[in-house]
Amino acid sequence: TNQLNNLAAGKYVVTVTDAIGCVRKDSVILVKPDSLKINLINKINPSCPDVSNGLLQVAGIGGNGVYTYNWSNGITTALNNNLGAGKYVITTRDSGTTFVCSVKDSFTLVNIDTLDKPIITQSNDTLYAIAGFSYRWKKNDTFIIGAVQSFYKVLSAGFYQVEITDVNGCKANSDTTRLIITSIKNKTSELTLFSVFPNPATNNLTLDIRFNATKKSILKISNAVGQIVFMEQLQGKEFLKTISIQQFSKGIYQLFIITDDGQVNTKTFVIE
Repeated sequence: TNQLNNLAAGKYVVTVTDAIGCVRKDSVILVKPDSLKINLINKINPSCPDVSNGLLQVAGIGGNGVYTYNWSNGITTALNNNLGAGKYVITTRDSGTTFVCSVKDSFTLVNIDTLDKPIITQSNDTLYAIAGFSYRWKKNDTFIIGAVQSFYKVLSAGFYQVEITDVNGCKANSDTTRLIITSIKNKTSELTLFSVFPNPATNNLTLDIRFNATKKSILKISNAVGQIVFMEQLQGKEFLKTISIQQFSKGIYQLFIITDDGQVNTKTFVIE
């Protein structure tokens, strides 16, 4: 016959004889293509739990010609993006005419960052969250306007919660804390002087703090997004304190004096 089908790779010799007995031989070599494989081109893990910003990108190699792709999440291109953590299976097929080769592989994405649930603590009528994050406080499932510090002084009863955000943009919410207040007394501030200078400041910031009696308090400085950048315990009646601010970025900062009975006094200053 002048045609052979379904051949494996190898060398084939053909002999042709014509009507008067002349003979001619020739040969052909069939080469087996490289095995079809999946090559991982790019992999980006999602940054946070419950965030879909991961990515997988593959390319077919070997086999015959153009490739088709089918991911387990329904994507039919080599690029599969907007992914959360999990396992993704890819099936790749080549464009063979007689036989179509296919191969499977799988890839797993994990969260780069995990953020533990914050815990709210309470001192008198003030709620506190762990330092080092950005904050948004909620009351009865509604964000409280301007409540973006690591603490919140409660003015009325309700269900309170805090949402924290880390430097990667990952968020976590605390459990809800129910706060029942029978009365909140109007307290006269025990600070007789609270002065911050110079303002704006460049290298150093000086504080002149005076109470009407010996007092325990906490001195905190937070940046514009609510992250605590400085904290120190104070005990005494009068303080003239200089703080080096050269390591802080330029911007607006909030300074807090929190007494042990929950009184909060604040000053705003600028670093240039």
